Amino acid sequence: MSTAVIAILVIAFIGIAWLLLRTREANARLAEAARRLEDENAGAKQDQGELKEFGEVLKQVENAVEKYKEREDARDKEVDKMLASVAESSGRVVQRVDALVGRWANPKQRGQLSEEWLVAALRQMNLRDDVHFEVQKHVEIEAARGTKNGVIDVFLLLPNSQ
Repeated sequence: MSTAVIAILVIAFIGIAWLLLRTREANARLAEAARRLEDENAGAKQDQGELKEFGEVLKQVENAVEKYKEREDARDKEVDKMLASVAESSGRVVQRVDALVGRWANPKQRGQLSEEWLVAALRQMNLRDDVHFEVQKHVEIEAARGTKNGVIDVFLLLPNSQ
């Protein structure tokens, strides 16, 4: 029986040794997993810090984009005002050109325009109305059939009342 007991004890020791070996391997695997988990946690914390910094930079970029958009909107409003002003001015120019074309197309108005230019030229030469010249002077014209009333567009007064 004593060999049987020794055999049982040897088998029990072998079983315990095997269990201890398995436990030791499990503990080593568990320690390795814990170390990897700590490394991952440290990496996650580092990533979290980097993400926080990235978030702050992203907020700064967002603020800069908002300011840029506000400036662009203000500039667009100014451009719209300028375009409206240009459209209004070009409309006035078109009206003036149409008026000039109409004046030049009509012989009577063309004559009136020439009179205005002549009066402006006389004024540029420092000649004064009713002193050196008269505009639209009414006169009596003697003709073969009698006298007629007429209008002289520009009547120049020469020296010595001629």
